[in-house]
Amino acid sequence: MKKFVILVVAVALIGTMGIALPTESVEPTLESVKATVAGAVYSRETETGLPATIRFANASITEVKTDPGTGLYKVKLSPGSYEVEISSKNYQPQSASLEVAESKVLYFVRLQHN
Repeated sequence: MKKFVILVVAVALIGTMGIALPTESVEPTLESVKATVAGAVYSRETETGLPATIRFANASITEVKTDPGTGLYKVKLSPGSYEVEISSKNYQPQSASLEVAESKVLYFVRLQHN
């Protein structure tokens, strides 16, 4: 009951102070919408997670590191197309194109040992 009373008082005060409240809903722009891209980088031979670097071309976050013990990573990116390069010491690098939508994207990679 106290929360409701405080809210009503706050709205009443805002109305008397001449502050305009928005009358339309504001749609988020594509730039403000972020999707979660998550996955792991594994060794093709041993199926164990690798410490790796994942680079995203043309992204606000250009590089992310995997957890060195598990190979897991997670990053938030705006929807769009990205060129991705995955590299790990003593493993052959791998490149791919990745489409990011407005929802969660899972991206798993297995690298070949040199």
